[in-house]
Amino acid sequence: MNKGFEFVYDDEIGIEKPILHVPLEKLSKEEQSSLHHKMEQISGQIPERIRELERTYEEMYKKYTDQDPKNDQQFYENMEQINAISRRIGELNIWYLRMQGKHLTSYQG
Repeated sequence: MNKGFEFVYDDEIGIEKPILHVPLEKLSKEEQSSLHHKMEQISGQIPERIRELERTYEEMYKKYTDQDPKNDQQFYENMEQINAISRRIGELNIWYLRMQGKHLTSYQG
């Protein structure tokens, strides 16, 4: 482990997230370079991870809206699962912005 920073895998969103233990400017040039290189690798994985989650979202939405819910509780449980996926997509977009300093362009496909 580097003393100035580390990366911790987040199971919920499926990527490693950086954790700085000191301010960025306190890292040596080599440490900053290593940090930025790793962040580039991770941010390169984010668009595909978002597409995977979007496919899951669409499949679940179609499945749940095509069903006639047996009760209101089932409907709310299904929507909570869909909302959880939406939150993960949003969090991945935020991490991409933090790592790249720009928003993802929309994906059409």
